[in-house]
Amino acid sequence: MENSLDAGASRVTITLVDGGLTSLSIDDDGHGIPFNQLPLAFERHATSKITSAADIMRVGSFGFRGEALASIASVARVRCLSRVEAEETGGLIEIAGGEITRREPAPHNVGTSLTISDLFFNTPARRKFMKSAQAEKRAIMKLMTQLALAHQEVRWLVKADDTIAMDLRPATSLIDRARDLLGKSVMEHMARFEMQKGGFSIGGLASRPTWTRGNREQQHIFINRRPVQNRALSQAVVQAYREVIPAGKHPVIIAFLQVPDGEVDVNVHPAKTEVRLLLEREIFGMLKNSLQEGLSLRKADDLRPWSGAGGGSHSTGVARASMAQDDFLRREFSKGGSAGYEFKGVPEGQGELFG
Repeated sequence: MENSLDAGASRVTITLVDGGLTSLSIDDDGHGIPFNQLPLAFERHATSKITSAADIMRVGSFGFRGEALASIASVARVRCLSRVEAEETGGLIEIAGGEITRREPAPHNVGTSLTISDLFFNTPARRKFMKSAQAEKRAIMKLMTQLALAHQEVRWLVKADDTIAMDLRPATSLIDRARDLLGKSVMEHMARFEMQKGGFSIGGLASRPTWTRGNREQQHIFINRRPVQNRALSQAVVQAYREVIPAGKHPVIIAFLQVPDGEVDVNVHPAKTEVRLLLEREIFGMLKNSLQEGLSLRKADDLRPWSGAGGGSHSTGVARASMAQDDFLRREFSKGGSAGYEFKGVPEGQGELFG
């Protein structure tokens, strides 16, 4: 799916059979892969995302290692159809256990369709460690939720066996997308927070202290639009709420951090969810303070619920919990080349939070 996003897809469809254990298909309308490059897409360490080792510290794409497709193709049966706009017909390649079994021209719309089946057919011992179909489906849906929150401009459709597990049309803002995923009742308890310092920006939505959960399943933290896990950032959330919610309870958080080139290392874990921050202490403080100030966590009784409407006033220089139409609501993310995604201003009255 990262490859679909890197290819500029505006529509991504996922089809699961038995939670992906029997088969998993991804279909997108991105730029596609030229026919003569289809074999190269499944070669280890082959990537079109970077050109030198130095690029790893300033990666602007979501995929860059050239490992995912090769790894999957080595332990499963893979069928890939793709076409680029410059070619009249598309191409088909089939791979089983790392060996190409079929490659030929084939009709296809612009974009790529990838089907993975018989996972671990050649390593049955590894298949025994797979979780149940329901558990695998839950893990996939968690990932889909994260991707949908970070990419509101994309149409996401997930089919699981004979049901539609997710059907999200493009949204104009994070607020709209969060409402689709979390529900209107949850959004009534959410407020906005933001803070900027130097080249760093933090912002998003967080629940009031009166609305908590028994686990952290609804805490989503993104760095440059990439869902991440970072102990310091998770601890910043705990510290921000520690005096206003009971022990064992957790807020709902959707936090977006925009970090300059070279200040974050995503090359820590193959899944690229664990990251290392060069200025971890400073970013910890920014996230904690933006939550406390934006949600008035030091003065929980003064916090006003979000009505979903504009209006109201705010104090200069402090992150706001009211949903006033301030500058933050009139910013959006735009793709900024190798630097990833960055804020840009939009005209008055247009756009919404991360629109």
